[in-house]
Amino acid sequence: MKLAFISTVCGCRWAGTEEVWYATALKALEAGHQMAAYIHRDISAAEQIQTLRKRGVAIHSRSTIRFSRLWPLKEKIAPSFPAGQLQNYDVLLLSLGSLLDVFYVPGLIDALQRSKTPYVLFCQFNAEGLAFTPSQRSALRELAGNSAGCCFVSQQNLDLAERQLAMKLPAGQAIWNPVRITLPQPLPWPQGKTIRFGCVARLDTLWKGQDLLLEVLSKPPWPSRDWSLGFFGEGGDLEHLKNAVKFFGLESRVEFPGYVRNLQDIWRDRHVMVLPSRGEGLPLAILEAMMCGRPTVTTDVGGNREVLQDGETGFIAEAATPHSFGNTLERAWVEQSRWQEMGEAAHKQVRNIVSGDPAQQLLNYLLEKGRGASSP
Repeated sequence: MKLAFISTVCGCRWAGTEEVWYATALKALEAGHQMAAYIHRDISAAEQIQTLRKRGVAIHSRSTIRFSRLWPLKEKIAPSFPAGQLQNYDVLLLSLGSLLDVFYVPGLIDALQRSKTPYVLFCQFNAEGLAFTPSQRSALRELAGNSAGCCFVSQQNLDLAERQLAMKLPAGQAIWNPVRITLPQPLPWPQGKTIRFGCVARLDTLWKGQDLLLEVLSKPPWPSRDWSLGFFGEGGDLEHLKNAVKFFGLESRVEFPGYVRNLQDIWRDRHVMVLPSRGEGLPLAILEAMMCGRPTVTTDVGGNREVLQDGETGFIAEAATPHSFGNTLERAWVEQSRWQEMGEAAHKQVRNIVSGDPAQQLLNYLLEKGRGASSP
C-alpha cells in the first residue's frame, strides 16, 4: 500500500508530536509499504528525517509562506500540496499539532478536498483554551466529517474535540504516544540533599505554564527550601523565561540546559518531573520520566490522568493556576519520603503502556481506512 504522512509542525528542529508518525513510518517500511512524507523545512535536517530518506522515503519539504493578495495566484501556479500528487496514495495521515494547524498551512485543506484520497486526522493536542471562530468550526466539521477517521493521543482530547465541534467524529480513537526508551528497571535514585526538579517541555509558557511554576517557587515557603530547577527544551519563550527567572529572583536556583536528546542524562540526577501545563495531548515527557522511575507533578489536562494515578505515581493539580498547582506541589513536597516508591510504581505503569505498541496500532488503523476506501 502507498502511504503519505503530512506533518504540520514547524518552528523547531524536531518535536514530540513527530514521534508517533515517525515510528509508524518505520513500521510501514518494515512491512514493505511505500511511503512519502510532506514536512516543513524546519525539521527536514532532523536525524529522523535523514533516516527516512536513506530508507527510500520521498521527502517533500515546504517553506513558511506569508499570506498576501498574491497567495491565491501562487497556489494556482505552484500549489503547496499538489492534489494530483496526493491522488497517488492509498491513504494520507495528517499529523496535526492541534486542530487549528490546518489553517496555518496554506493550501492543505483545499488539496485534501480536491485529491479525493482518504485521509486520517491524527491530532496531538487539544485544550479548553483553543478558540475556534465560527468559520473555522464550520470548516473543521466538514474536514473531520469527510475524513476516513480521527485519532487523538488521549481520550480526553477526543471527547473534548467532539464537544467543541458538536459532532461524533468518524471512527474516533485514542492512540497514545510511543515512548522513545524502554528500561528494564528505573534509574538509580539520585543522591544528595538538594531536591532537583526537572521540567522537560517546549519553552512555550502559553501551554506549558513554566511561568506559573516560577511564580509558585518564588513564594514562601519555597525560598527557604533546598531545591533547584532545570528547564530542558527549546522554544520561542526562552528569553521571556530568563527574564521571569530574574523577575522572581530565582537566578541561583534555575538553569536552562536546552534540548537534551538522551533522557537518561536528564533523569539520572533529577528527582521529580514538574509540568504545570495549561493544555496537553499526552505528554511524551511524562511517559519518559515514568520510564526512568520519576514521579510527576502536573495538571489535570489532556491525558495526564489517563497515565498517572494521583498520590500513587504522581500528583495532579485540578487547574493550572498558582493556587492549585502550588497546593499540589506542596502536597508532593510533604510526601517526598515516598518519591522513590512512587517512581518505581510509575516505571511499572509505563512498562504496561509501552507493551501496547501505539505505532503498530496507528499503522493498522491507517491500513484499515485505506483498504476500506478502495473496497467496492
